[in-house]
Amino acid sequence: TPTGKMGVPKAPERKAGSSTWKAPVWQRDARQFLDTATLRLALPEGAPGRDYLVRRGILPATWAAYGLGYADAWHPRRQKKLPALILPWKKGDKIKALQYRFIGDDIAHGERFGQKAGVERTLFGVDLLAGRPALILVEGELNAVSIWQAASDLVDVVSFGPEDNIDRATPYMQTLASNYHRVIVWADKPELALH
Repeated sequence: TPTGKMGVPKAPERKAGSSTWKAPVWQRDARQFLDTATLRLALPEGAPGRDYLVRRGILPATWAAYGLGYADAWHPRRQKKLPALILPWKKGDKIKALQYRFIGDDIAHGERFGQKAGVERTLFGVDLLAGRPALILVEGELNAVSIWQAASDLVDVVSFGPEDNIDRATPYMQTLASNYHRVIVWADKPELALH
């Protein structure tokens, strides 16, 4: 089985999705946006983002481990910028995707997510894999964050992201899962977990 430092399983490499994220200009812009969003989460104007995370039981050390941020991001349906948590999908020192989790009382269930154009979503949280004997594959990024916070000493956890990403993520999940003795799959819909 291919492994990285200290026997930690490597995430698989596959060609999928956009390759725009690989461009130096895209990386520079994404890094600047994420760095500003991460800093903003700690500043007074980041209070709505911190409050949202705290209500979900997510601690500051955990959001720091994942590099979460808070910013005004473009909402695709409402066609304007709205407050959002910024969820970075990384591969080493590269950002593969910036997922936006819009927050606010007026955000409908189907309007909660957006992303930076030109991304490739494979698996969220692979940079925190530690080579534990069990792996949890979960649908939502913030679900992965919560599980990691509660049990990272016992299990590795990654998210395959939203329902529309499952087909793209499946080969990555299969390859990654082959490195583990036990694998748990959690999705909102049972048929997705079986898939």
